[in-house]
Amino acid sequence: MTAGVARQVVEGLRAGGAKLLFGVPGGGPNLEIVGAAATLGIPFTLFHTESAACIAASTYGLLSDSVGAAVVTRGPGVASAANGMAQATLDKQPLVLVGDTVPASNRSWVGHQQFDQPAMMRPLTKWSGTVGHSRTARASEAAACLAAAHPQGAVHIDMDSSVAGDLPPDPPPLIEAGSVPDKMRGLVRKAERPLLIIGTGALPWIRQVRRVVADSGCPVLTTYHAKGLIDETTPEFGGLFTSSLLEEPLLRQGDLVLAVGMDPMEPLPRAFEYPMPVLEINPWDNPLRFFPGEAELKGPVGPILESLSPDLGLHRWATGAGQEAWREARSALWRDGPGFTPHQAVEAVADWSARQGGATVTLDAGAHFLVAMPFLPVTEPRRILISNGLSTMGYALPAALGAALARPGTPTVCLTGDGGLGIPLAELETVARTGADVVVVVFNDAALTLIELKQFPGQGGHGAVRYRTIDFAAVARACGMEGVVAENQAQLAAAMDGPRPRLIDARIDPTAYRAVIDTARG
Repeated sequence: MTAGVARQVVEGLRAGGAKLLFGVPGGGPNLEIVGAAATLGIPFTLFHTESAACIAASTYGLLSDSVGAAVVTRGPGVASAANGMAQATLDKQPLVLVGDTVPASNRSWVGHQQFDQPAMMRPLTKWSGTVGHSRTARASEAAACLAAAHPQGAVHIDMDSSVAGDLPPDPPPLIEAGSVPDKMRGLVRKAERPLLIIGTGALPWIRQVRRVVADSGCPVLTTYHAKGLIDETTPEFGGLFTSSLLEEPLLRQGDLVLAVGMDPMEPLPRAFEYPMPVLEINPWDNPLRFFPGEAELKGPVGPILESLSPDLGLHRWATGAGQEAWREARSALWRDGPGFTPHQAVEAVADWSARQGGATVTLDAGAHFLVAMPFLPVTEPRRILISNGLSTMGYALPAALGAALARPGTPTVCLTGDGGLGIPLAELETVARTGADVVVVVFNDAALTLIELKQFPGQGGHGAVRYRTIDFAAVARACGMEGVVAENQAQLAAAMDGPRPRLIDARIDPTAYRAVIDTARG
């Protein structure tokens, strides 16, 4: 019965949009999933860690407009997938995880590897339940559709052929566009310096949003996840909204904010304390309210914003006010020095990416992303990927592999720190085995530098935040891929042009990070 149920699970996933399967099998029913996928033409990629498999799968789903699928074994397999599931849900990436489980028919006497897996996964997912021998393909397809429905996220299913199983709920219906309230329209019409903060929820309406921004000429800030939704070379682009000090000069000039598709998981957990009113336009319900809010309108972002476009055009901003503010913010962040600065490393990557016609860049959590996000300009969305909701270390390498599989022919650059790479280190072998078009650049300063910059006396000293220096180039070669060390910008620039996949161990001087974090966060 197990093989038949496994085939129906995969049939349902395929009908729901799954194209590839990622994971770490543990024998038995989950190997039946791998076998059924092969029979049905869905390739499987073996990983070393369950969390990395989930991150790669959800990234693939996000970039290929499909749904990521991963398979793991019961017990430790499901438990180890938790971080990847939380990342997918908080960062709004589509993923279905299929887990093996102790059959319900055996739970009265089997204690080995048995715990309530759906209960563990419920806080991390859009839905978690069991798929059994009844309506199996339908339930599996429903799980994929739920994961892919906006806001996207993770869904977990245990496969147990001894029970009938559950049926995941249908995705909630899309919110219909309502008429713009007179109060909201009046505030927009009266504003002399309105500006927009655009989040990831606006991505489905990119053409309309760009048209409104260009027509109105109002300055725009985008969140990390919406980076590239507004072409960063345009005069309206005013920088990145992270609830930091960098956007403060522009916001202080404004008298009204339109928060468009802004997910509360995106900014830093710092209260929005600007005096102007905030009007929110959101495409879906969210129980969290980051902005104090003057008014909120729910529905399709594009048509609502277009209806406000004539009123936005009445502003008194000078042409290019956004771009001028962004130039000043970047100037305040830039640091040069006698050592190999992270800024120089990012500059080398940005130059190389431009020569390639635009690479996909994945970023890990760590001090280096504070430099990379402002100094990697993009003109299209989802060219830079970062775990901004969970902000998990260990994200960039598996995300790079998922991105490379989703965008064949487009190079991918993984920017990670020594701490971030240490978590999924064995996946260097996965990158080498798959031959992925990936360049890994390690900002190697032998420390958890971002944490060290936040450290106070009495919080563990160097022993809490510093490592020995690791020769990551040698580790990469041991895993079967090219590995070189770069000790300055010229060496890094030259190393970027080598065969791929490859790893560049960039031995940076972390001194400049202190000024960066003081400028950005105070």
